[in-house]
Amino acid sequence: MLSVGQVYSGGAAGDLDEKLTARMERQTILGGPTPPWLWVVLDEAVLHRTVGGPVITRDQIAHVLTMAATPRITVQVLPYDRGEHPGMGGSVTLRTLPAGGQVVYLEGINSGTLAEVPGEVEQYAIAYDLLQANALPPDVSADFIRKVMEDRYPCPPRDPT
Repeated sequence: MLSVGQVYSGGAAGDLDEKLTARMERQTILGGPTPPWLWVVLDEAVLHRTVGGPVITRDQIAHVLTMAATPRITVQVLPYDRGEHPGMGGSVTLRTLPAGGQVVYLEGINSGTLAEVPGEVEQYAIAYDLLQANALPPDVSADFIRKVMEDRYPCPPRDPT
C-alpha cells in the first residue's frame, strides 16, 4: 500500500508529512478561544474531485460543512455555471495582519509566494471580492455542498456486526 508521501511528487515523503503536520496544527487555531475570521470561496470542482477515496472525500466535505456552521467561518461555493473566474490560477490566501495591512500567499504545486506590495495585494483583494460576489450565498452554499456530498458520496453501508 502506498503512503501519501509515495504518491506525492512534490518532494520527499518526510517533507509531505512535515507540511501535513504543520497544516493540521494551524487548523487547531480555528477551534481556539479567539479564532480568526475565515472566509473561503470554493470552486465547485473541489467538491467533485475524489481524493483518498469516496469515504475520505465525504468526511472532508462533512468537515467543511461543520466548520461552515461555526460563527467566524464563512464558506461559499462558486458554481461551474459562473464560468471563468480570477481564482482559476490556484490557491490564494489573503491575510489581514493584526497591525493592519494585508498580504497575499499564493500556493502552487511545489512552492508558495508571499506578495506584500500594496498595489499587487490590492489586485488580489479585488479579484477575491469578485469571487465572493459571484459565489452562492453562504446558506445556499451549505445546501449545495450537502447535496453534492449526498449525491456523489453517499454514506457507506453500515457493518451489521
